[in-house]
Amino acid sequence: VKPPYAGDLDKNCQRDTFDGQPCIYGQNKSSKSILLIGDSHAGMLSEAFVQAAVQVKFRAIVWTHSGCRFSLYHYENYDSHCYLISQDIYHYVKVNKPDAIFISQYITSSEPLHILEKSIDSLRKYSERIFVVGNTPVFPDEQDFMKARPLIMPRYLAPKYFNISEMNQEQFT
Repeated sequence: VKPPYAGDLDKNCQRDTFDGQPCIYGQNKSSKSILLIGDSHAGMLSEAFVQAAVQVKFRAIVWTHSGCRFSLYHYENYDSHCYLISQDIYHYVKVNKPDAIFISQYITSSEPLHILEKSIDSLRKYSERIFVVGNTPVFPDEQDFMKARPLIMPRYLAPKYFNISEMNQEQFT
């Protein structure tokens, strides 16, 4: 049985959404807080993030958006809706000043890293501890995984495992 995507585990709050607000877990407002932002790579980590934060009595805030990298600045091929989401996240950070921010998103070799650096610098005004999680593995079945198929085609049965040598490591250089 394929395990569920971590961004979908909370029935009361959609962690990975285009239009929603952050999901908040753990202690009250006086507790230390940590924020997880980014695309589906952040969503993938969200359950472990929440469990670790709650275990040490921190408030965990999860605000991820599949297909939307966090960026406070426009660049070529950057979706304008993603930009607006990033602005909402930035406003949240300004108001709530989390103790730490974790950014997890798929970073390509063609992405303008200076834009990500500027975005991180902007966040640093409101949170001293910012962590960028490196690219998580990309499975080699991306041409089939989570793709709609016509009804006349058999459903895709994902392999139960892949050898690490088969993983897409194109953006890890």
